[in-house]
Amino acid sequence: MTAAAKTAQAWEFIEHLPGGLDARLDIRGANLSGGQRQRLLIARALAARPGILILDSADSALDYRTAAALHAAVRRDFPGVTLVIISERVASLQDADRILVLEDGVISAQGSHGELLESCRRYRRMAELQMGGPA
Repeated sequence: MTAAAKTAQAWEFIEHLPGGLDARLDIRGANLSGGQRQRLLIARALAARPGILILDSADSALDYRTAAALHAAVRRDFPGVTLVIISERVASLQDADRILVLEDGVISAQGSHGELLESCRRYRRMAELQMGGPA
């Protein structure tokens, strides 16, 4: 569990909780921040050593630095896991092998980050808006 918590970027706050890993949490983790709850749930999923990990907006309550560290740690510590990331954050997707762009529930484009910057106006615009200027 400790290794999973470290990968999920949760260990730093867990070790400061009264009782650490044995700390009592309020119902639905009400005594944690949104980002702490997200990281704790990801740690629980990682502790099960999944073959496939689906993260649906799993970094929405995280700052960009923590989200980037989380994604890098999952790739480093769980290299055999198929990782599916559902996100509107381009920064969370840019290292993916394949990105699918959906419009009205239909795949409108697919490719790597670089390929989509070249070929998909919608993706390029999203990247520019989120990353502060031309991508």
